[in-house]
Amino acid sequence: MRVADVLEQAGLPFTEVAFNNPPCGTYAVYNEEITRRGADLANCITEHDVTVEVYSYDFYDSEAVQAVARTLDRFGLEYMKYETAFVTSEHLYCTSFEFSFIEKGDLVERDLPSEW
Repeated sequence: MRVADVLEQAGLPFTEVAFNNPPCGTYAVYNEEITRRGADLANCITEHDVTVEVYSYDFYDSEAVQAVARTLDRFGLEYMKYETAFVTSEHLYCTSFEFSFIEKGDLVERDLPSEW
């Protein structure tokens, strides 16, 4: 699963990190931290910690915020939704969501030093 798969279903324009030229309407920006781990020198588990911020100009777009929440529910992702804040310097509203998910993948072939 990719974060983009989740946000596409919410129906908002979105990008990772930041828009160079943000859309005029409501949009989302996400940041993703990835931790790779495993056992026996094999990183086969990927943990994704994601923050999604929904921005809207001049008004609180409750429909867009609810669309993101419904989409996270459909994917079965446990999430934290934070109180909406008005960013005075940017003249926009921001609602943040945080969620995590874990993927278990195949082992990756690699050459290990002979002393291992």
